[in-house]
Amino acid sequence: MYKGSRELNSISPQQLDDYLSRGWFRMNQSIFTTPFLQEAFEFRDAIWLRHTLQEFEYPKWFRKLQQKNVFKVAISDLFITAEHELLYQQYRESRPIDAPVSLESIVYGEGCNNIYNTKIINLYVNDQLAGAGIFDIGEKAAAGIVNFYDPAYAKYSVGKFLFLLAVQFCQQEGLEFFYPGYVVPGNTHFDYKLDISKASLSYFDVSFDSWVPIKSFREIELPTMLMRVNLMNLLEPFEHVEIPSCFIHNANYFFLKNSTWDSPFAVYILPTDDHPWQFAITYNTNNNHYY
Repeated sequence: MYKGSRELNSISPQQLDDYLSRGWFRMNQSIFTTPFLQEAFEFRDAIWLRHTLQEFEYPKWFRKLQQKNVFKVAISDLFITAEHELLYQQYRESRPIDAPVSLESIVYGEGCNNIYNTKIINLYVNDQLAGAGIFDIGEKAAAGIVNFYDPAYAKYSVGKFLFLLAVQFCQQEGLEFFYPGYVVPGNTHFDYKLDISKASLSYFDVSFDSWVPIKSFREIELPTMLMRVNLMNLLEPFEHVEIPSCFIHNANYFFLKNSTWDSPFAVYILPTDDHPWQFAITYNTNNNHYY
């Protein structure tokens, strides 16, 4: 259940491919991976996704929308303008969840240089920017970073349209994989990623460190579920021998950095008059061991 982040001064196309293949993803000008995300007081699994482009299947509506020429499409190297930023703010205000404060913060963070090979798809209606999508290119793989659009065009499924345009561009460039980020079981905001070309879609199984077809995905096998079950199973035996214990959510867990407490859950063993020590037990789903 490895997690971590790395600040980078540069990254080659081959290095990006390698990071993506191991479940890492770009954040600003760094790169990170995590098996868990914390939402309010709840931990959820981050399920990283990958499309095999040779097996990708386009929905019929995508071809029809292209033929209607509702949008003029232009793909180029990344260049963010004031028009992009204003459109992103308009899009951000229409979303039901918190989003990064600006487009530049997504791409650059606190810096001003872009170490990635980044493309932008611009959609225009009557020469006015109606939507845009940003994605990174490696040697044989690409990763979608952010899509945004004018909410007035939501009926055209612009977010999915931009996603499919990026995939189409990558296919034409001879790339093998496209990484759309993650989904979070229990949070439906990202579920649209599961509705596109399931035939080509895989997820990164952190327990086995490998990519598995999405059809094999089972929520009951999620690391957070397995950890909960195995840790909760300790409480009754401890109670039977009068060892005071409780199941806790680990407030010290931070998904971007390694720490002493690299588990979102633990069983806490309370001190007693006879034994003043404190203990915590965690469970690792990679090797099915308690610690």
